[in-house]
Amino acid sequence: AIVSFETVEHLPRPDDFLKSCHRALAAGGQLIISTPNQLVSSPDGSLDWEFHEKEYNPLELLALLHQAGFTGIALYGQRYTPIGKLREQMRAELNILHSNPFVRFGKWIQKTFRGHHSHAILPEQPVDFEILHYQDIDTFYKEGLQGPFVLIAVCKK
Repeated sequence: AIVSFETVEHLPRPDDFLKSCHRALAAGGQLIISTPNQLVSSPDGSLDWEFHEKEYNPLELLALLHQAGFTGIALYGQRYTPIGKLREQMRAELNILHSNPFVRFGKWIQKTFRGHHSHAILPEQPVDFEILHYQDIDTFYKEGLQGPFVLIAVCKK
């Protein structure tokens, strides 16, 4: 098996990478790959991440995998659970509060004079996410911005 998470969006020629994966696998081997879902991460086509060459929608990911020779492609999506959505909103609000210069200065004092180190604000937990199997590709498009933020494909050589 080959596992490649969050890689193809960084490559100028992802087709070459996927063909290399296909060649490296034994007959019946599996590729498990993920990439941001363009329908959620950049629906207007503008990239927010300077290191991303391109973000893919489900049809584009399927086409790349088929062109590389993969078959039996099953698509999954990772998204927040209801509690995960709430915790993400809370993290965003807490990050705003913690970016206040007075709070940052207080943290520096705590670290310098007491040796106290700050930890992640409300760290992500496994319960924050779910992975769903999408048997119908149209569902990705129906869900749009509310759909999974990561596409996951499992396919065979």
